[in-house]
Amino acid sequence: MRVGEGLEGLARLRLSQGELGFVFFEFSALAVSTRDHRLLFDPAGSVGPKDLSSWKPNLLLVTHEHFDHLEPSNLVELQRASGGTVVCDPGSHSSLRGRVGKLVELRAGKTVEVEGARVTGIRAEHPAEEPLMLLVESGGLRIFHGSDSSFTPEVEKHRADVAFLPAGAPSPTASVEDALRMAKALGCRWAIPFHCLEEEAEEFRRRAERELPGVRVVVPERGKVYRL
Repeated sequence: MRVGEGLEGLARLRLSQGELGFVFFEFSALAVSTRDHRLLFDPAGSVGPKDLSSWKPNLLLVTHEHFDHLEPSNLVELQRASGGTVVCDPGSHSSLRGRVGKLVELRAGKTVEVEGARVTGIRAEHPAEEPLMLLVESGGLRIFHGSDSSFTPEVEKHRADVAFLPAGAPSPTASVEDALRMAKALGCRWAIPFHCLEEEAEEFRRRAERELPGVRVVVPERGKVYRL
């Protein structure tokens, strides 16, 4: 499925309060729709401006400056095509400052209100400048994005309804074990493993069924539209 086709399908969803739609691309790149917002996380080069004909993000969110999460030139074009606001970590902000008109820097432990959404930065453990995990409150939901971090104690300070959880390769810090710890700490209802190999995602699913009763797991296929 083309990226644009997935986003077209996402644009057709009519969501109520507390509902969410998403499309996963690769690594930790995904598009999320709630009743109130359209969120594009860590697009790197997975999504281009031509893909935004029917689905345009209000917020473009970046967790850190590594190539599989951020391609600065592409993000500049995505922001121009969408008119959305970029919210990013300090390392990414350095690459984008002066190139993006609507740009907000976010640091760990801080919360910003942008386009009617609340975005909180959570300290990530990963070899980048000041990497973040993110918690976005929108449409009656708390949505967690774990970048490609390992578990950090700061995660325990938060709760999420839907958690996108890094579960392994090629990250040097993410793992199935850490993803399970995040899900348990967050008390999430939905857990979606990403930034991992297929076998790691399946291991997460099997262990979650045993260790996280009541948590529903979705192992996402690239480009497919999901509604939660």
